[in-house]
Formats: sequence, C-alpha cells, structure tokens
Amino acid sequence: MTIPLLTVKRVAELLTLSERTVRDLIDRGELAATRVGSRKWAVSEATLDAYVAARTSKGNVVTLAATRGNR
Repeated sequence: MTIPLLTVKRVAELLTLSERTVRDLIDRGELAATRVGSRKWAVSEATLDAYVAARTSKGNVVTLAATRGNR
C-alpha cells in the first residue's frame, strides 16, 4: 500500500504558511510527519486532511482528495 506523502514545501503552499511554520508545527507535535532522509520531513495527505478538519468549522472542509484534479 502506498501512502501519498507531501513535502514540507507542498504543505506550506496548501496551508498558505511558511515552510518554517510547518516545521515548527511538526517540532511541536501539532502536525504528524515522517522523517525521510536525515533532514527532511513528509506529511501524509490523510494527516494533513485531519489537521485541517480539526481546525476548520464543520461544513467548510475540502479534503485534498477532492481537490486532487486541480493540481
């Protein structure tokens, strides 16, 4: 099974945050990530969807899967 992973840069673009802020979220444990290599992190699409859903009022959540065709 392959789990789609997003780079810190892509997560920052999707959340309209800086890459530093995304790394801070990871460091604080607010956003789960997997280390890929000695210095890089990756976030699964499902994890990012859950992060956004937890911080968004109900009814306003658009998942990455729903926007996949808009890349």
